[in-house]
Amino acid sequence: MNKYFLTLLFSSITLSLFSQKEVYFSNLKPDSIKVKSFKGLEIQLSTEPLSLLQNLSSSVQSYSFPLYLGYFSENKIAPSWTLTYRGGIQNNIGCYQDYRYHFDSINGYNMNQIEDYKMVYYNRLAVSVGIEPRWHFGFKDRAEVGKGNFNSGWFVSIPFQISMPLPINLHTTTVNVIPAAGIWGKDYFSLYGSLSPTVGFRKTISTNWFLEGSAGLNLSTYYFSYSYYSQNVSYLQRLLLSPEIKIKAAYIFK
Repeated sequence: MNKYFLTLLFSSITLSLFSQKEVYFSNLKPDSIKVKSFKGLEIQLSTEPLSLLQNLSSSVQSYSFPLYLGYFSENKIAPSWTLTYRGGIQNNIGCYQDYRYHFDSINGYNMNQIEDYKMVYYNRLAVSVGIEPRWHFGFKDRAEVGKGNFNSGWFVSIPFQISMPLPINLHTTTVNVIPAAGIWGKDYFSLYGSLSPTVGFRKTISTNWFLEGSAGLNLSTYYFSYSYYSQNVSYLQRLLLSPEIKIKAAYIFK
């Protein structure tokens, strides 16, 4: 009697497990697993590690940490691909050494003779827009085990961004101004562009939030022009290549 009972119990458990597995896979067919489209707000902090290490080892100290806040729309364009549009405000937080040069009434400022310096901390605001194609590789494997919410997982992307600084520069320290050099005026204009091949990982942390970390190579250039007395000066910086690390948090609209 016990043998019949154990056999029946084992058969029931086996059939139950196989039936549950069959239902699970029937609801997640490979062809039906695709990334999703959504919109939200994001905040991002980025830095260039080589520049940071170089500044730490240099006698001339200068630091910069761009903090970005904006709106984004991530749109599905293929089963494992998205295209994201974004726009927002970037606040470049940093500091630098501001030097006071020797001055006399006969020769003017002597740029080779430094009398004093002080650290100047600043916030420089800029308007930023961008577009980012992204491949979510391995997404189907994560979705099959219930970890694909908000397109979570590893990704490769190439974000393109254009920034235009606003005529707002908030210093926490009075800058040592050289009157003869006064080139930063109302006629100043600059534009910054970057293309950054990136690899990263996204992690969902709640029903409305995800975190993201990435590393890549930032290929950038910038253009600026200004009025210098009666002359108009313009300059286009050659392409610069530097590694970049980004940390992002995003809130998703429901």
